[in-house]
Amino acid sequence: MSDLMRSKFTNGKVSQYPANYQLILKLKNGKHLLIRPVKPSDEKKVQELHFSLDKKDWFYRFFSYEKNLGINEIKSLVNINYNTDMVLVAEYIEEEEEKYIVAMGGFFKKMNPRVGELIFITHKNWRGLGITKALLKYLIKIARDLNYTKLGGVINIDNKQMHHILSSLENKLNLKEIDNKIAVVLIDIIN
Repeated sequence: MSDLMRSKFTNGKVSQYPANYQLILKLKNGKHLLIRPVKPSDEKKVQELHFSLDKKDWFYRFFSYEKNLGINEIKSLVNINYNTDMVLVAEYIEEEEEKYIVAMGGFFKKMNPRVGELIFITHKNWRGLGITKALLKYLIKIARDLNYTKLGGVINIDNKQMHHILSSLENKLNLKEIDNKIAVVLIDIIN
């Protein structure tokens, strides 16, 4: 059975692959990416994307310099309950054969069921092309579909790229510094 047709059981509920959330994104450089929900078969490509991060970017994502990401963490990013969570990948297809995941973004239900926790990773060779901003805008739309009211996360104060992306949103943004290096951000996504 193909990944697009497969249903999976998560916490006792059937979670159908949401093929309706696939789209093509045209980049500033003229290249096109397939934006689509992550699939279990993406495990190796998602792991490769993570380990492509340099030391500074790894720290911005995980608040640690140790590249210590186990198979369970990767599995949790590709085996998700599409009824409550979403992870999108940006896939570049080269010569109709090779497929590369160049970025990913997502949100997960945490303690508050109407607030999703955001994650983003973009390969350094694909930055500055609007991919993360496009993923964030699309994730906001999907989060509304799933009845979320806010998306948020913890960011490093020094992560200027993420600050720029967040400040460019039209949504109400609340940023609260926890200390001189970490801030909590909440994006109001209600229309």
